[in-house]
Amino acid sequence: MNTSFLSHIPEGMLEKYVLGRLPDAEMATADEHLLVCPTCQTNLQAIDEYIAVMKAATAAVSCEVVRS
Repeated sequence: MNTSFLSHIPEGMLEKYVLGRLPDAEMATADEHLLVCPTCQTNLQAIDEYIAVMKAATAAVSCEVVRS
């Protein structure tokens, strides 16, 4: 798979990056790109925050189910 980016890292790849599910070669390429691309840095931060909120919401719902 060609992992060089002509413009920005695709959203799906950023999601896998946050979750640690990218193969090593793609992770290294994404790391390099993120060092120099403020747009992808911003997108990564938004995805990271979204995933954190969803994990917190899931945990809260799980706690409510257990208490019921």
